[in-house]
This record gives sequence, C-alpha cells and structure tokens, in this order.
Amino acid sequence: MKNLILLLMVAFLYGPTAQAQITRGAQPGEIYISINWYIDNLGNLHDAIFRSTDNGENLTLQFETLYNPPSGEMKIGKVLGDATPGALYNWGWNELWVSFDYGESWEYREDYSYANYATGFSNGEIYRRSDYNLYRSENYGETFELIVESLSEPLSDVGNQDKQL
Repeated sequence: MKNLILLLMVAFLYGPTAQAQITRGAQPGEIYISINWYIDNLGNLHDAIFRSTDNGENLTLQFETLYNPPSGEMKIGKVLGDATPGALYNWGWNELWVSFDYGESWEYREDYSYANYATGFSNGEIYRRSDYNLYRSENYGETFELIVESLSEPLSDVGNQDKQL
C-alpha cells in the first residue's frame, strides 16, 4: 500500500495535468494503475501502467510510453479490467486498445470519437456508449453490436447513471 500511496503522491506533484486511473483485475487483489509517471531530461512527460497483485502493496511496471507518443503508437488513457485473466482495455484519445498479457503488449481495436467504454462481467465483454447509442462486444472489442438505440438520458459513463434525488 505504501508504494501505491507514494505513486499517487508523485502524480499530484504534476498539478492539474496529473492523471491517475485505478481499475481492478480479474484476480483477487489485482489492480492496475495508469498514471503520469515522470518528466525526462528533454522535458517529455511519460505515462505508465503499473500492476499489483496484492492490492497495491507492490507495483510492477507493465507498460510505459510518452504522453504524446509517435503516430501509430498507443497513448495511455483509461485502463479497464476484464473478467479474463490478463485482459485489459486502454481507451482515450478516441482509440480502443486491448492487451491479453497483463498490459505488456497491446493490439489496436478501433478509433471512435467521443466514445465511453466499460467492461462487463464476462470474458471479452465490453460496452461502448457513443452517439446516444449503446453497443456491446463479446469478443474483446473486435466487433460491437447495437443493443440500445437513442438513449434519452445523458450518462456520465457507460453503466453509471447519476440521478438527483
């Protein structure tokens, strides 16, 4: 837990540009953290994805890249866990990527502007909210099927609707 707290404290030193996302993995105690990691000697900000199998007590660097990577390379955004051991999704900047090896390598899936994603409870299940429609994939984002058309209420995120009492 000390390592997780230290990592989050370092992120807050970056001020308003700091980003940290935490998601669960498929195994008990498994969490993933995507975070702004460090600024190199050239002034380039680096992002990283860390993995823990003991609720943040120990962290392992899984993937690292520049905040603004070269064209065609993955930019780290929000990382989402799946029910499948080792499966992760990374979305942000209009792109969806998937990993099957705990975030060490990534495969491009799609480029969809203004979409939000959330994982389901089954292996390979991920949802995309876009253009007031809701889509589901049961094959790790390879293809999506329209399941709800023309949602009438705005959602802050797929599967999470805030209502005022």
